[in-house]
Amino acid sequence: MSNKQEIKEKLKTLLGEDITEQTFNELTWQLPQNKGLNIITNKGCQIIAATQDLYVHYDLPIVIQDNIVIKAKVLTKDGNLIESFGEANSKNCKNAYPISMAEKRGHDRVILKACDVYGDIYSEEENPEAFSRENSDDKQGYKEHNAKNQYDGFMFEIKNIETQEDFDAKWKDLQNRLKNSDLDGSQKRTLHELIKIKFTINNQ
Repeated sequence: MSNKQEIKEKLKTLLGEDITEQTFNELTWQLPQNKGLNIITNKGCQIIAATQDLYVHYDLPIVIQDNIVIKAKVLTKDGNLIESFGEANSKNCKNAYPISMAEKRGHDRVILKACDVYGDIYSEEENPEAFSRENSDDKQGYKEHNAKNQYDGFMFEIKNIETQEDFDAKWKDLQNRLKNSDLDGSQKRTLHELIKIKFTINNQ
């Protein structure tokens, strides 16, 4: 499937009729350096799985040539068993929780394959550094908010960190950017309080 509109319509169907255009645009986007490469968030893949009643089962993680590998399996509605793998190593994963990252990659790949869109669209977990909203010029996300107001940009970024593991991986960089930003003391304290409410801060 190469037609952009067909991909968009199929994804909107998979994500559920209650998904608004704004939410759809927050969960999916195209890379500016490759307009033919469509990206979806892990959250988007989870919504697809829930909407389509797809339940992922995992084998125990194993280590193959320094890769942590997890097999992910899902049974489709028509009885087909779809399998894929998630892997993580020190070169392709900056996250402090490589098993969690391998699980996410396996989950997203097998869900997209089960829905027959893998290859037309990829999860951002495939390459979090390259497949990032912050790297997308046409994404209505971090850059748009940050261009209007640096405070809103940080607020948007913090609110869209979904897990403690993701926060732990991003905290040092986020802390440095907050410290070196042009925000005033009151704004920095507000953001810091939001962080404290949502996450356990790693002071190491």
